[in-house]
Amino acid sequence: MSETIRASVSAVKSTTRQLSTLLGSAIHRLGGAILTQSELLGNLVASHIDPTSVARLLVLHDVLEMPELSSFGSEVALQLKPTTVATLGQLDTLVSTGQVTSALTSARVNAALRDLTTSTQTTYQKMVQRETQQVGADLRAILDSRGYRVDVIPASAGQMMWLRATRAEHVVAAQLGASGTLELDFAGFDSGDCTKERGAIIEQLAQRGYTINVESTIAHNRRDGGSVLQTIEQGFASIDDQLRRLNLAKAHHHHHRRQPR
Repeated sequence: MSETIRASVSAVKSTTRQLSTLLGSAIHRLGGAILTQSELLGNLVASHIDPTSVARLLVLHDVLEMPELSSFGSEVALQLKPTTVATLGQLDTLVSTGQVTSALTSARVNAALRDLTTSTQTTYQKMVQRETQQVGADLRAILDSRGYRVDVIPASAGQMMWLRATRAEHVVAAQLGASGTLELDFAGFDSGDCTKERGAIIEQLAQRGYTINVESTIAHNRRDGGSVLQTIEQGFASIDDQLRRLNLAKAHHHHHRRQPR
């Protein structure tokens, strides 16, 4: 029997999951508190500054300064423009005194919000890619230790990471998504051997600190693999074709250079 499983993979201390949870709770707690301060709202409206933009900027800034996200917040801060840093300082004064300084304008608040949001998204994508690469590296090490020959197509921004592991007639294909999804496709296995191999791989991932939640299992009973393996094989075939074309072009160029004039 051969099968395909879909699972979610998360590290015990995954920053991506921490960020998502903290943002959700902070938006409700901090945003609501800011928008119920009547004096503060009145001063913002009088200065033609959108209170909602101020609330969003303060919430995001406060979340990034939480101790649980100190490393992530520091990475975001390094990318901020000096004008954004200045605006955040002016907002601190606003919150503590309720007064709007002359330097704080609607345009500056909106520009700071865009800058902070963009820097946060960029840093988040880089972090997700690093975490995906780490899961892939650990999975590769596990498959190596189990006697497989592993080929990898690394993930670029927002794309899947693919691994193809072969051991005699057995093939394990892995597709890692940026959102923490893992799909494993087993081909060439008989009877319960597929289930045993899947269990061993998941157990070794757990030993490395990952939490694996299997969402679905499909017994495709195809010795040539399911849709995941077929997709990955197409990816490798495309790369092989590109390399072949590149080598042909190099050979053609080298041949012309050697011809006598």
